[in-house]
Amino acid sequence: MRWWNVIGLALTAVGALVIGSGFLIAPTEAEWRGQVVLGGEPGDPRNRQLPQVRERIAGARNTLAGLVLIVLGSLCQMYGSWPR
Repeated sequence: MRWWNVIGLALTAVGALVIGSGFLIAPTEAEWRGQVVLGGEPGDPRNRQLPQVRERIAGARNTLAGLVLIVLGSLCQMYGSWPR
């Protein structure tokens, strides 16, 4: 059962690093240029090709992956610590 605690702690740490990576990386090309989405329809597929939008989509995916890892890590820790 102790291995479940170790696995849970590892998953939690990796999840936190995945979420935090968005704060630790260098500014992107879009941030350096200060580009802003201007005009156009909200559902326009061309908007997804803009660098700042691609960065936001990637950040959202990383955040979701990190949260899943943290939840799985916490569940593994709970299972490993559950009294028998």
